[in-house]
Amino acid sequence: MTSKEELRAIIADQLRDFNGTEMFLFICKPEDYIATREIITEGLTKNGKPPGVYATFNTPYVLLKKDLEKAGVNVKKLFFLDGISRITKSAAESEECVYIRSPSSLTELSIRAMELALTKKFDFFVVDSISAMLIHNKPERLEKFGHYILNKLRLLGIRGILIATDDERSREVCNTMSQFTTRMIKLGFK
Repeated sequence: MTSKEELRAIIADQLRDFNGTEMFLFICKPEDYIATREIITEGLTKNGKPPGVYATFNTPYVLLKKDLEKAGVNVKKLFFLDGISRITKSAAESEECVYIRSPSSLTELSIRAMELALTKKFDFFVVDSISAMLIHNKPERLEKFGHYILNKLRLLGIRGILIATDDERSREVCNTMSQFTTRMIKLGFK
């Protein structure tokens, strides 16, 4: 396990270069996942930075929002796309969240993401996480989705971040998706 301070320093250093239409893929150890998502999101939402979209496939919106607030993240700077709450029967009405039918509804996710992107109100898009999406999607389908969404976001001038854990199932997809990103960052690996 990497210390939170070490993760914070590495992520802060990487986010300094997160400008324009950059697309970053952060890969962390499974035991560092929660700290990684909190630190990335905190870095993206502090100091008067523009708002962004956070697509969650791992933690239902109501729980994620509480976790991020507890970690000091300015959740008012985030609009959520939730791909897990409907299948866990935990969707709750909110003006800050749109619920996707299921984690395998990649077409619906793409449509919602593009609707939000076209409003020009959002500066970045986070996908949390590739590893969780693989539970519900075949690797090839997820790779096609990644190729599409990252290129569409880049064309619209929106920065993107993908989060994944370093596990056997995610490695091949991350290697493929790294081709669509401007940087792949492996956190906590010597």
